[in-house]
Amino acid sequence: MTTQEKKRFIIEKINESNSDDFISKIYYDLVRDATWDETEEGKSIINKLLEKSQQDVVNNEIHSFSDVLNDIKEKYGLK
Repeated sequence: MTTQEKKRFIIEKINESNSDDFISKIYYDLVRDATWDETEEGKSIINKLLEKSQQDVVNNEIHSFSDVLNDIKEKYGLK
């Protein structure tokens, strides 16, 4: 796929989308230098996941941080 085809594809997806979240994600991915886990939102997500993970340990339901982090990255298409 050429660069021009990639541009057209992205523009088509944005034009077809009715999701503000989708468009915002593309915008923020383009304008920010920090990776998602260095942002306040990313840090908040990580802290919530750690809190849940700690509660799971208390309930004897153990999930590794890296497994949870990879699941979140995959689910939300994060860097």
